[in-house]
Amino acid sequence: MRASVREQVAQGRSDRAIYDFFAERYGNFVLLDPPREGRGLLLWGAPVLALLLGGAALARVLGGRGRAVPAGAAPVAAPVPEESYDTYLAQVRQDVPGRTSGSPDPDRRQP
Repeated sequence: MRASVREQVAQGRSDRAIYDFFAERYGNFVLLDPPREGRGLLLWGAPVLALLLGGAALARVLGGRGRAVPAGAAPVAAPVPEESYDTYLAQVRQDVPGRTSGSPDPDRRQP
């Protein structure tokens, strides 16, 4: 292709004529610049369309987070208050003699 371009430039052909020659011989793909008409519009419009669809999908996903729970849906469990663990903690302290809360285990080695 490079040699062909050199020959055509030496013959005095214009850039447009050289582009037309390659597009006619190899198709518009060889130019890596599809025409902005006919089917080429699909190639130019596809990235814009993809961005719009992606933005709409993202807005839909993020927009649905603040909605109220629909009627009939199972309610979300409330967090358990720490007071409910007090009886369990008291039982553990009773079962493990000589330990106070926060004191390290004397039998366990520290690295």
